[in-house]
Amino acid sequence: MPPLDPCGTAQAAFTAGVSTFSATLGATAVYGWENWFTSLTLSGTASFGDNTDDEIRSFSGSARLGRRWVFGKGNIAAPYIGASYFDLDQVVTGVTRLNDAFPDGDSLEVRYEARTRNKDKWSGVLGLNLGLISGYSVTLETALSENSQRFILGANRKF
Repeated sequence: MPPLDPCGTAQAAFTAGVSTFSATLGATAVYGWENWFTSLTLSGTASFGDNTDDEIRSFSGSARLGRRWVFGKGNIAAPYIGASYFDLDQVVTGVTRLNDAFPDGDSLEVRYEARTRNKDKWSGVLGLNLGLISGYSVTLETALSENSQRFILGANRKF
């Protein structure tokens, strides 16, 4: 890394360690009629850092609407559509030492703050739940937004 110019700006590579405690509070409401169902989920998360000002806050919500069909001898297919909202705000602050930052070999203590926010808050959701009479179930879901695509695959077994 070349020496820093104290009268200008410079780029320097360093690792910022984050140690946080997180808590999430949320709720899901589900309603069904005949072969139709709808759900609404809301949750909020707050994370606080150890001995620093690091914090991560997020809020998410989603709504789904679907229909279920019974096939075979009690198997269920339930496709659904919906929308999902996710808002993330992360701030990491700290101090790091840049060794040999100046031509004479002196080090420099640098205070930094980095903020991260998600660009795409809304996404469309397509999914399918399969419930088999054997007690197994599979969930497939994709969430599409302007700049990203997420895919979820889950499997469960009832005991």
